[in-house]
Amino acid sequence: MVIFCAGSVDGQAESDSATRAFVENLKKGTPLEKGVAFDTLVVHFDQPSKGKRIHIHSTHGAVRVEGYDGDSLVVVPVYVEDLFPEHPYTREMVQAINPAKAERAAENWVNVSFGSEMHIADLNIKAPRNSTLHIKSWLHGDVVVKGMERTVEILKGKGDILLSAISGNAIAETAYGNITCRFDKITPLKPYSFIVQSGTIDLTLPDGAQVDVNVEIEHFGELHNEFEDQAVEIQYHHRGEASMKMYQPTRYSGRLNDGGAKMQISTLNGEAYLRKKQ
Repeated sequence: MVIFCAGSVDGQAESDSATRAFVENLKKGTPLEKGVAFDTLVVHFDQPSKGKRIHIHSTHGAVRVEGYDGDSLVVVPVYVEDLFPEHPYTREMVQAINPAKAERAAENWVNVSFGSEMHIADLNIKAPRNSTLHIKSWLHGDVVVKGMERTVEILKGKGDILLSAISGNAIAETAYGNITCRFDKITPLKPYSFIVQSGTIDLTLPDGAQVDVNVEIEHFGELHNEFEDQAVEIQYHHRGEASMKMYQPTRYSGRLNDGGAKMQISTLNGEAYLRKKQ
């Protein structure tokens, strides 16, 4: 393959030399240690009194979001470890090559991103409670969200999803991990969806929650239901003979307090729990 480049060979050599010198200088910077925080990012929303939208993308590392009564988004990236210790990063290398970003995409809409294929770093975030959250997190670490009042949507490659003090609706999916969610309030007529391939789904609902529940357990697992007095019943066929059980999903459906919000629970292999909030 022939690649044509603009500029002279000498010019290219000078550029390569400058790049190497830049990288070597970064390598002489501050060694990274577990728990060391990078620069804090603060974003002030254009319309603080209105709803806000936050998209978060993390390649390697945990994402922790706590809702609070303020109007600004605060992001604290924290170094965990290098994925390739034989090529350690310095603080200056991360800041120069792959810095954490919090950028406005539109009015009251912020995109947050951090992480690379070279190191693991967690994102610790404080977000206004009336924000809509969309989180994509792939490997190394869990997604933890607390105290949000609007839609929380999470896609996780591997790891647990833990939600607590949630007053809005939630959509959560992880390939390998557990989903645990405690609701303070169920929003009527809003969709709720929880999907895992291998893991447990554990949901705690407030007293009086108006929900239409549909549960599907594809291979192995059962529904454990504390709302048995409110008619969450098996609607379709149960598993067949033992030799065929992995091919016949078990489906449950039911209505709590005359129904309302649509809630879908689906697991390939794992238990499902519907608990009453104490």
